[in-house]
Amino acid sequence: MKVQSSEGFTTINRVPALTWNRLHLNEAEGAEISVTAGRKAKLQLPSGVSATDREEGSYTEQKTGIGPEFAAAVRKAGAEITHISVTSQPDGPIRMDFSYEGEVSDISPVEVDVAEGVSATLIMFYTGEKAAGQAAVQVVYHLASGAKLTLVQVQKLPKEMAFFNDIGGACEEGASFTQTQLVLSGGASCYGSLTDLAGKAADQQTAMAYLVGKDESLDINQVVNHIGRKTTCDIKVSGVLSDNAKKNFRGTIDLRKGAKGAVGNENEDVLLLDEGVVNKTLPIILCTEEDVEGNHGASIGKLDSELMFYLESRGISEEAVYRMMARARVDAVKNRIEDEETRKRIDALLEE
Repeated sequence: MKVQSSEGFTTINRVPALTWNRLHLNEAEGAEISVTAGRKAKLQLPSGVSATDREEGSYTEQKTGIGPEFAAAVRKAGAEITHISVTSQPDGPIRMDFSYEGEVSDISPVEVDVAEGVSATLIMFYTGEKAAGQAAVQVVYHLASGAKLTLVQVQKLPKEMAFFNDIGGACEEGASFTQTQLVLSGGASCYGSLTDLAGKAADQQTAMAYLVGKDESLDINQVVNHIGRKTTCDIKVSGVLSDNAKKNFRGTIDLRKGAKGAVGNENEDVLLLDEGVVNKTLPIILCTEEDVEGNHGASIGKLDSELMFYLESRGISEEAVYRMMARARVDAVKNRIEDEETRKRIDALLEE
């Protein structure tokens, strides 16, 4: 996917170290898309949390998953940044609701700063039943020592929407970043996430599920940089592709010099429901330190023919089997979300 706008960003979701490019996965390719205008979300803040609008960001040097050209375009667009500061333990989750309507060309930067020893949850919904155009949301975070941030993002957008979801942040000593993402629909979706595990024993956890169907595409770039000693990460991505869906996944674990005792794991599980789907997966482990452990794997396939015969012989249609398998993958990630209100809203979106 190539991106063009008045700000001039062109390259997105490029892997940190270029590989043999037979599958054309070193970076995203495709349609030209423009996002320029600012948009504010409906924001709900619990106690212990404040939010301010800022013209300049606090973490302009922080890298993000979609890439530096995209990040530069966000800054040049001049949209106000929603800066969320968590200074004491909140009594509930922070909620941001992006509801798109009509013709859209929006870009929305968000910053999250979590103080030492504090745990926070940020829940973001991206919806728009009758929207068309392009939209982007960028989340940049900083977690002080011992801080924890759980980021939940749920997308259900029409096929007429192109959407960019960009994440980048740093975890200091003992800090933990957890991201839970559900992509339920959307025309052309691009997800990028980059985490710097800067401090000793910092941790990053990713759980992502996607349903990509007719005339939809999804491009994913996950990067975790192990910088501090004894840092850990676990990336789990699963999804279902049907009709003529297209999906790319890049997962990079970078075990850098000095990250002794670090452990990184990544795995993707993809279910292909039709012959016309296109699936590409590129797991990467980079290593410049000896005393580390890195593991990656991918499971890609179709439903077993014997299982299908067994289920159909008991009166379950092929379509119902596919729906059941797809829902199981979404539910596995949804059930990790502790907030009951969010789980109920996801169930409602799935029933629409």
